[in-house]
Amino acid sequence: MIAGPRPSLRAFGVFAALALAAALLLAASASAATFTVTNTSDAEPGSLRKAIEAANAAGPGNTIAFAIPGPGPYVISPASELPVLLSDDTTIDGCTQPGADCTSSPARPVVQIDGVGLRIGYYRDTVRGLSITGVTAPANATGITAARNGREGVFSLPQDLTIEDCYIGIAPDGSAAGNAQGISVLPHTRQTAPVNRLRIRDNVIGANQGAAINLSAFTFISSAPLTGLQITGNIIGLDPTGTEPRPNTGDGIVVEISGNARITDNTIANNGGVGLIHRGRNQAVPHSDPALDAGTVIEGNVVSGNAKGGLLFDPDAGVNVLDPYSGPITVLGNEIADNGAAGVSVIKAADTTRPNIRIGGTAPGEANLITGNDGPGVAIGDNPADTSVAVTVRGNSIYGNTGLPIDLASDGATENAEAGITRPGPNSLLNHPMITAIDHGSVIVDGAYAGPANAAFTLDFYKSETAEGPQTWIGSTSVSTDAEGNASYHAEFEPDVPGGWLIAATATDANGSTSEFGGPVVVPPPPPVPPAPPSGALQSSTQPPSSQLPTSQPGTSQSPTSQPPATGPGPSKPPKHKPKPKPSHKPGKPKLVLRMVANTGFARPSSVVGYKITLWNRGDGAARKVEVCDEPPRGMTIQRSEPAASGDRSPCWKLKSLAAGAKRVFRVTAQVDPSSDRGVERNVATVSAANVKGVRSASVGMRVKPLPNTACGSRLLRPGIAPRC
Repeated sequence: MIAGPRPSLRAFGVFAALALAAALLLAASASAATFTVTNTSDAEPGSLRKAIEAANAAGPGNTIAFAIPGPGPYVISPASELPVLLSDDTTIDGCTQPGADCTSSPARPVVQIDGVGLRIGYYRDTVRGLSITGVTAPANATGITAARNGREGVFSLPQDLTIEDCYIGIAPDGSAAGNAQGISVLPHTRQTAPVNRLRIRDNVIGANQGAAINLSAFTFISSAPLTGLQITGNIIGLDPTGTEPRPNTGDGIVVEISGNARITDNTIANNGGVGLIHRGRNQAVPHSDPALDAGTVIEGNVVSGNAKGGLLFDPDAGVNVLDPYSGPITVLGNEIADNGAAGVSVIKAADTTRPNIRIGGTAPGEANLITGNDGPGVAIGDNPADTSVAVTVRGNSIYGNTGLPIDLASDGATENAEAGITRPGPNSLLNHPMITAIDHGSVIVDGAYAGPANAAFTLDFYKSETAEGPQTWIGSTSVSTDAEGNASYHAEFEPDVPGGWLIAATATDANGSTSEFGGPVVVPPPPPVPPAPPSGALQSSTQPPSSQLPTSQPGTSQSPTSQPPATGPGPSKPPKHKPKPKPSHKPGKPKLVLRMVANTGFARPSSVVGYKITLWNRGDGAARKVEVCDEPPRGMTIQRSEPAASGDRSPCWKLKSLAAGAKRVFRVTAQVDPSSDRGVERNVATVSAANVKGVRSASVGMRVKPLPNTACGSRLLRPGIAPRC
């Protein structure tokens, strides 16, 4: 008997693994069950306590649903602490209760857990896949409100955890109820594995003691960061309508040691501490490739009215934080306004990754609005000895704050050092640019820069209508210093800036450190336009005046063009004339250039905004049958156009021709729709001509932010944010 080939151990292992996975899947699907809460009692059959106990006993993959009869709200008041939820892949779904609505934003839950909180996976490292929608606990809970809890609203240690559509500290009717804390995710001291995939979405969190969301890592060790974090769409410190204050006594959001975190589109207002704090490491693995782990991204949030400031970054801080700072922090498109201290503060930001903190940018939608704060707009370093470097601040609108727009060392304006000097201190106390002249046509800026020798810098320029601070980024230019540390620059930006406005500038070095603002310098009035010459005053430069032309003499037949009589013998010969060159019939070619700018980078529902469209013909021939059209976004309605245009929704201007070198300007005034969603609204202009191939276009983005309801000095106050003037 000849034996056949024996299967390899590797193949056997693969088959065994597949068989085991299939068996586990069948077992999980077989054990999955739904346990329904049918009453508000403490421990009777059909109570929440019994449902949690049954789910824990049944194994993974269960759902706790609600079908309590009668009118709501449905208040569950346990006599003692509820059981800890220990079963993997379990969902507590309050949205199943008739009368709840989890399709709206925010949700409208009707089930309330009153007196105690929910704990998930406490003293277990392996609880995974929990999801809470509309409940007050860190497991799967939907449409449930946790209020008046003596312990934390949520105290948990799971992997792959979702908390969404919950009211934390807020009763179903939107009134303040309060917990000892809001949401807390704290691993215990035995944990060595990272806490992965935590999602906190679309909750209303207010009236709690301490922080609204506390992801503090005071028990984390260096190998256990919080990874895959998403905090998005939450209302923190307000009622569900976003109009009435429900302040938490502590900070809004606190995070320590995370990796690949996304904190986006939240409203964080009225809290007794800082709006958002991030301490410690920002990547799961120090010095990872930012393309794989981008660190912490903070984008599209409204952070307003918080007593101790807007955003605070302290990368080298934290209790028991053993890893040095690594990984970037990116802050884009946020509104940071009316806070009780600096809008953004950075302290002890080491230079392991450059730029390590990026606040704003020059691409559409990247700029932050930082206004009305009691302190600097951006404070980098809390004293001259602070080690923060590579903190990049570009493209933002920073005005109306009580301190400087950017303050290095938090000690007021920093004088420039001599050329060639490199200083210690926050962002190396980098020198700001000097502006020596401003001219018109486009806005033309000349100036000088002094800094370290043989170094490259990016200079950013901003315009503002008042002296409250730089409002709009207009462009940048690059300079390099010589061996002595000096450089001069000449920069031109479209469009022009009116006389009486102000121009200010910053410098950013190759490592990403940004200076304070220099200036501002007042834009001079444009030169007067010379009057046009009177009609008929222009003469041909090749033809003399008629009084100098030769004329015939009386009594002769000589004409102005006749030849003098020939002299000498023989008949006179007509002079030889060279043939005139044939005129060229090759026409010049037009070259159309289109530019579009907005009068602001930010707008609010119902506000009126303006756009300027500039068309140049930079070719050597006229453009024929030219048509310029504006395509406003759906969230805006055209109010008027100058000059008057055809078309209501999309105005168009028609020109018979546009001569070589000519320029035309068109203006559009539009109103943001009252129901416009937050986000970037992009306006697009196009131009075409009969003798120009193709269509040219230009566009500009404008971020729409929530509507203010009152004013307090220079501060813009959102609904539900108490004035602090």
